[in-house]
Amino acid sequence: MTHLIPFMTAGDVTWSAQVRHLETPGHPLHLRLTTRMAQTRDAQAERVLLELTLGEAEYRRLLGLLHSALNEQGQPCS
Repeated sequence: MTHLIPFMTAGDVTWSAQVRHLETPGHPLHLRLTTRMAQTRDAQAERVLLELTLGEAEYRRLLGLLHSALNEQGQPCS
């Protein structure tokens, strides 16, 4: 199991991600996105934004979609 890894901070909010393999048939991957706000009563409290479990093929398609969107930055919309 991986730990939550921070990937973005804006003001007092930190976004983190965790990806882990599940020990079930097909070994799907589980993605968890959370936020943590430094200025709250409990600065260690996390808010879960998204939890998603997909097979490897679905994750590869999702990654391809995100990668494609990054490559299209700065190009005019058609």
